[in-house]
Amino acid sequence: MPLLALALACVGFAGLALAMDRHHQRLWKRPASSAARWLGRAVGLLGLGAALAVCLLGAGGAVGPVLWLGLLSVAGVVVVLALA
Repeated sequence: MPLLALALACVGFAGLALAMDRHHQRLWKRPASSAARWLGRAVGLLGLGAALAVCLLGAGGAVGPVLWLGLLSVAGVVVVLALA
């Protein structure tokens, strides 16, 4: 379960990063349209929310949020290193 939550968090952070003009321009070589920014934000929020749901279902209400915050830290570093 933690690997699934980590993958969802990575997808979420990648979506939020690609919603930014700088990262979108660097990856796709063209400016981001408003639809692309909206889609990136939606994918980002859904990915992070799904990661939280997986952590809550897998580890319970007491440990799940703590696990989620730890996985967010790891996923953030992974996405930063991938974009650097």
